[in-house]
Amino acid sequence: MIKVFDQTPDEFESLEEAQAFFERATAAYNRQPQDELGGLSPAQMHDLLQGDWFTTGPLRLNLELEPDDVGDADLLVNARIFLTAVQEAGGIKATATGNLPRAFVALMLERQRFPAGYGEEIRRYNKTINEDDVYVLHVWRVILELAKLVRRFRGKFVLRPAGRELWAEGQAGTLYVRLFRTVFRELNLAYLNGGGPESPGLQHTIALSLYRLSTAARDWRDPEELAGEVVLPEVYDEMVDPQWDDAAPFRIATRLVEPLVWFGLLGSLEPHFQGAGSPLLGSHGHGHKDQTLDLTGVVQCVLKGDAGPQGEAHQHQIVLAVSGP
Repeated sequence: MIKVFDQTPDEFESLEEAQAFFERATAAYNRQPQDELGGLSPAQMHDLLQGDWFTTGPLRLNLELEPDDVGDADLLVNARIFLTAVQEAGGIKATATGNLPRAFVALMLERQRFPAGYGEEIRRYNKTINEDDVYVLHVWRVILELAKLVRRFRGKFVLRPAGRELWAEGQAGTLYVRLFRTVFRELNLAYLNGGGPESPGLQHTIALSLYRLSTAARDWRDPEELAGEVVLPEVYDEMVDPQWDDAAPFRIATRLVEPLVWFGLLGSLEPHFQGAGSPLLGSHGHGHKDQTLDLTGVVQCVLKGDAGPQGEAHQHQIVLAVSGP
């Protein structure tokens, strides 16, 4: 416990003196690293959570990535396959309910990357395959719409100007950054496991979770063990379900860890919560047979220095830089 006040109100000779003392004590407290904040100070935490990831705050996404930098991350590859197919077809007619048509779903099942055995399982249990039956494809389509790469226009899915610009291979780095920020800043992460209670705390503190993962997942880790280390206790508690022991680890895995697997930033994650029914957890054909996590070096997340008297962001910058597959 950090001791902030070492004087009592009756020891001050004036209100001004008391006010000055409290301001100094508060400033000192805000500069003090705290275990419950992952070793960050309150000032550092504030800067980390308030930044826009591009121009403000200590966490900045690299806007100068080249195609070779980002490699062939699953979500990037699948986004380009989707965008290319829509572009080449001159648009894809939506169903009456606003979903992708079956023919396009079948095409994506054939061309896109999915967890090992996922396509076969879908075909085994569905005589006709709609977009909702391939939930991971549905999620990826929603991400592309949120990223303002695709939209529905006059009954068809068409590319927006940004989609027409970024679907080309030479734009892979820019597309990667756009998708990354969309998933972790725009998407309702509860959607990734098909519903369940929302987790506003996780959404608000996602930058902290990315920072913690940069230190907690340097070696192979068990997903359930890792879950409690990368979110604040209050965030963990909001995902607990008294009727389901694995609820919080599962929700953290599907809402935080699995998207990082898509981006190639963590090693492969095979189903860890058997019977949980999430189509987003599955082997991607890479990684460790024991289904643990590996921070591969594609992302380097480094905290430099301590906050100054006002917690200046430039004194403690977290840099996400892609160094190659």
